[in-house]
Amino acid sequence: MRGEFSFLPDGTGTNIRWTYEFLPRRGRGWVLRGPFKPLWQRYMQRALGLMAEAAEARR
Repeated sequence: MRGEFSFLPDGTGTNIRWTYEFLPRRGRGWVLRGPFKPLWQRYMQRALGLMAEAAEARR
């Protein structure tokens, strides 16, 4: 697994990009492409929203 964050100025705010890469073991890629993908996307979107809220509260 590899994760990467980038924070770039965007007008009066910040553009946050959060990228993850998974390399499944042989024969298990279907798990990441199938049932796991929508669950992980929702988790990541919620986590990023919470981080944005926390950053805004610190302003």
